[in-house]
Amino acid sequence: MYPALVTISLILVFGSSAFMSISGLLSIFSNNTITIISMGLGMEIGKILSISHLYRSWPKNNALVKSGYIFIVFVLTLLTSFEVMGFLSQCHQETVQDIHVIQSKIDALNEEELVLRSQINITDQTLNGLPASHVSRRINERKNSGYAKKQNRLVDIIKQKASLGTQLLSGNNNSNPALAIATILKMDGSIIISIFIPLLVLILEPLIIGLTIAVNAAWMNHRKPEPKKNDHSKSQILTEKLKSLQKDYNLSVSQIAKITGRKKFKTCEGWLNGMIPTPQRALTEIQAWVEKEYVKNRKSDGTIFKFKI
Repeated sequence: MYPALVTISLILVFGSSAFMSISGLLSIFSNNTITIISMGLGMEIGKILSISHLYRSWPKNNALVKSGYIFIVFVLTLLTSFEVMGFLSQCHQETVQDIHVIQSKIDALNEEELVLRSQINITDQTLNGLPASHVSRRINERKNSGYAKKQNRLVDIIKQKASLGTQLLSGNNNSNPALAIATILKMDGSIIISIFIPLLVLILEPLIIGLTIAVNAAWMNHRKPEPKKNDHSKSQILTEKLKSLQKDYNLSVSQIAKITGRKKFKTCEGWLNGMIPTPQRALTEIQAWVEKEYVKNRKSDGTIFKFKI
C-alpha cells in the first residue's frame, strides 16, 4: 500500500510541475507548439529518470559520473523552477489585471455619471427659471438638451456598475487568502504574493526529488509475501525422504527421472539439491517402484545391489 501511495503522490506533484513548466515554455516559444511540448516532456521525464538511475546505481558509479548526473539534475531543476515561477506569476498578473480592468470601467462609469448628472442639474435649473405658463418651451428645452436620453443613460450606468461590482467582488474572493494575510500583517497584497510564489517553487522541486527517491526505495524494498512455514517444512520433509530413498537403494538421477516420467534430469537434481520442491506424487511413484522392485533385486544373503530398469 505504501509504495502505491508514494507513487500517486509523485505523479500528482510531478504532473502539476510538468504542466506549469511546459506552459511557461509555450508562453515564451509559441511558434512550434509540438516541438516545445515534446522537449518539455522529455526534460521533465528525463529529470525523474536521471534521479532514479542515480539513486539505484549510486554505489556502482564513480565520483565523476555522480557529479555529472547531479549537475544535470541541478540544471533541470533550476530551469523548471524558473518556468513554474513564471507560470504562477503570470496567472496572478492575469487575475489582478482582470480586477484592474473592472475597476477602471467602474471609475469611467462614475465619471460619466457625474457629467450627466451635472448636465441634467443645469437643465433643471434653467427650466426652473422659466415662468410656469411656458409649458411648450419647457418641453422643447428638455427635448433639445437630450434630457430623456441622459436619464436613460444614467439608468444603464447604474445597471453596468452593479454587474461590474459583482465581477469585482468575485475577483477579490479568488485572491482572498493573500488579501486576508496582507490585511492581518498590514502589508500590500502584492508583497505577500511575491513572497508566497518563490516559497512554493522552492519546496516544489525538492519535493519531487525526494518523492522520486522514496518511490524507488519503496519499490526496491518491496518483497513478495514469504511462503508459509508449514509449506516450507513439508517441502523439506519430502526432499529428505527422496534423498533417503536414493541413498538406501542406490538410485541414480536417471533412474529417478525414468520412474517419475521426467524428461529433464535437472529437475530431479533440483529435487535432490533442495532447489526445486519435491512433488508428493513423484515421491509416491518412487516409493511404489522401490516396494515392487525390492524383492526382485534382493540377493540371497539379504544385501541390496543397484536396481536396474
